[in-house]
Amino acid sequence: VMRDILTGMLSSLGYSVLSTQDGKEALFVFKDCIDSGKKISGMLFDLTVPGSMGGKEAIEEIRKINIDIPAFVSSGYADDPVMTNPAEYGFTASICKPYNKNELSRMLEKYMTG
Repeated sequence: VMRDILTGMLSSLGYSVLSTQDGKEALFVFKDCIDSGKKISGMLFDLTVPGSMGGKEAIEEIRKINIDIPAFVSSGYADDPVMTNPAEYGFTASICKPYNKNELSRMLEKYMTG
């Protein structure tokens, strides 16, 4: 449900969205886009995905491929070190749940270049 809501928010902000169920699938899609010449402007991960690869593990692999792509982490755990110091973990910025479309838009506008 949260993924669908976020996809809707991003779409309403004018973004074309590729949605995945976890970090492992995101990594697969990211590699596939690179191989096929498709441009990805940024990535947004949930910090934890119960029973699967979350953003913290996925960003380590993403950064081996592309150090510069804007990558954001989202979580309801505001005190988690990844959320308080996202750059130390390979993320561009963090956004704490719950957030609204305006907060999401401001973060993306600040860090996305195109």
